[in-house]
Amino acid sequence: MEIVMFPFMQIVANRADTKDDNGEIISNFENLRLPIGPTSLKEKQLSSKKMERKE
Repeated sequence: MEIVMFPFMQIVANRADTKDDNGEIISNFENLRLPIGPTSLKEKQLSSKKMERKE
């Protein structure tokens, strides 16, 4: 049996650039992006051992 996990996270935010009275852009929010996040955690390989019963 294989367990598959999907750890998805998403951050969403919108903000328009602001313009002055002449219509020129005075901010740069539109092209601002978050950096690429860290890589996924590596899964540990699970193992099992067969135990013998002592009587």
